[in-house]
Order: sequence, then C-alpha cells, then structure tokens
Amino acid sequence: MIFIVLFLTLIVSAVSVAQFSSYNPNDYVEMNVLNIYETKIMFGNNCTAILARTSEERAHDIELGQRDTIENRPNSYDTFAQVLDNFDIELEAVLIENVDDDYFYSNMLFRTDDKVLRLDTRPSDAIAVALRTDSKVYINKTMLEEQGTNICSE
Repeated sequence: MIFIVLFLTLIVSAVSVAQFSSYNPNDYVEMNVLNIYETKIMFGNNCTAILARTSEERAHDIELGQRDTIENRPNSYDTFAQVLDNFDIELEAVLIENVDDDYFYSNMLFRTDDKVLRLDTRPSDAIAVALRTDSKVYINKTMLEEQGTNICSE
C-alpha cells in the first residue's frame, strides 16, 4: 500500500515535468477483442488480433478485471484503480505501441485537470488497470496490421 501511495505521489509530482504529448487518434484503433487462454492474451480490433504471452498471475488479473470481480482481497490493480479514483486522476487511455522480439510496449496516459502524464508500462499491467477504470485501450494500427492475424472465419 505504501508503494502505491509513493507511486501516486511520484505521478502527481512528475505531471509538471512529464512528457506532455498526447497521441494522434488516427494512428490507433480501439481494442475490442480481448480473450485470455491460460497464459496467452489475444487482443485486437474486429477480425484482426495479436497473440501475446504473459504470466499466469497477470492473465488471471486481466480476467478478474473483465468480470469486474475482486477475489477475497483487492489486488494491486484494484488498489491502484481506487487511488486514481480517489485523487481524481483519469486513466485517459492505454496505447499498445509496438512489439520487439516478443516484448510488447505500451503507455498509459493519465490526466488531471490540464496536465497529462505518459508512462511506459507492460501492456498486461495497463490492460488490467484499464479494465478496472473503464478506460479505453488503443492499438497502434501499423503494429496491428503487421503483427495481427485474421481471427474471423469466412
């Protein structure tokens, strides 16, 4: 819990010196496909999706977020979402940016008043938080076109 409070303090402090760039919506599509298969996450848009690996624990945490469920006690994603809500910090968007040798990269865009903070995060962590805050997740169009597979049967 102390870690989350310290992290939030860091976010609020860093907002004034953070990278203030937002993103070009034309470069992204909204994620509307999200399925979990053991330690694999399939994410995409319409009939195009990408399959990525994650840990069993993270996959489970994403599933809990999809079901809007807290098991026994809140996990770190639930707690982080509560902190954002209590301090009026909006998770404006998650941007899944690119992939390099099986490692995916994403950014979380936080907004408070007129300030934006862009943080580099693992996509699995960002998706887990986005599900708990009802935030949108966007995928870089070029990456989806290059890495994606057609998942619709004809």
